[in-house]
Amino acid sequence: DVAAHAAPEDVRPLLESLVTQYGPTLELRTEATMLFAETSPARALEVLEPMVKKAHPTQTQPPAEFILRSFITACDKTGRSPVPELADVATNLFMDETARIHAVKELGHRPEPLAIQALQAILVESTGDGYIRRMAAQGLRDSLPKENACELFQGISEREADLNFLQFLRDMMDKNCSPATPPR
Repeated sequence: DVAAHAAPEDVRPLLESLVTQYGPTLELRTEATMLFAETSPARALEVLEPMVKKAHPTQTQPPAEFILRSFITACDKTGRSPVPELADVATNLFMDETARIHAVKELGHRPEPLAIQALQAILVESTGDGYIRRMAAQGLRDSLPKENACELFQGISEREADLNFLQFLRDMMDKNCSPATPPR
């Protein structure tokens, strides 16, 4: 950690090899992935982007959630939007579940058109994963203008078959869509 921050250019090759090569402990490789993104974000983007996009890795690598977190860090540090990759991870049912959850949470903080489209797709996803659908709804509540979010939730609630999710939507609309609700 100290070396990565004190001499990032000198440590970059070591961090990259720890991220990409099997051998060292997974804990060390995971930590190296996060340090790589913090201290060498441009190079980390090049290395991590293909890893983020792979639903079925062909080799042992750090956990998908940490690869995604590191990719987001590298994107933020370089000024590049991670939304295209986040949307892919969030909507791809073959991706690691922890990575999908983190991607959905991140999309809720990035009100770009593609992020909103991905959250809307997840909101009506029929996998039975109510948790990820709830996070998508919360992300849309935070990203869309109140009127648009309420209209969307109303339309979905009219066609919702999952009674638990329907109750969640009703609670959400009661708290966020009633005229007496003060602005957020």
